[in-house]
Amino acid sequence: MNRLLMVWAVFFAAGIGLLVLDVASQVLINIKGVPALGVLGGALILLVLSSMLNWLFKEAWEQRSRLNPSEHE
Repeated sequence: MNRLLMVWAVFFAAGIGLLVLDVASQVLINIKGVPALGVLGGALILLVLSSMLNWLFKEAWEQRSRLNPSEHE
């Protein structure tokens, strides 16, 4: 679990860093008008948040199933 938390933290920080770079440089790299670093940073942040929510829902579902096993059959 510690490794997973570290990966989430690194990806989240990288996403925020890419967004900050993009805003600071006023579109550092442009691909046909798309701010590439900002898009990549946003994608990393969304990846981390969806992964965290998926993990939390998985843990909550396992705990719920352990508490009431007869209700889920």
